[in-house]
Amino acid sequence: SGDAPGARYAAELFVDTLIHGWDIAKGSGQDPAMDPELAQACHQMVQPIQRELRSSGAFGSDVLVADGADLQSKLLAALGRRSDWSLPQ
Repeated sequence: SGDAPGARYAAELFVDTLIHGWDIAKGSGQDPAMDPELAQACHQMVQPIQRELRSSGAFGSDVLVADGADLQSKLLAALGRRSDWSLPQ
């Protein structure tokens, strides 16, 4: 994606690791619960650049969540994922 400050690149790697960890856990039938502190930190990183991330085309379509949704669900939705996703049976 070009030159970027080290802090931004480290943040991208953190977001990728946490979210893809969820992907793997969810897809393999493991507990997909994120550490609440990590989810909070990731959400704080994603919020200011959510529009930019969306416009990249690298994430799924918009996912709506209820106003009272938990932070993990909000984070996943911000990155085009549904917290209730499951593998077809």
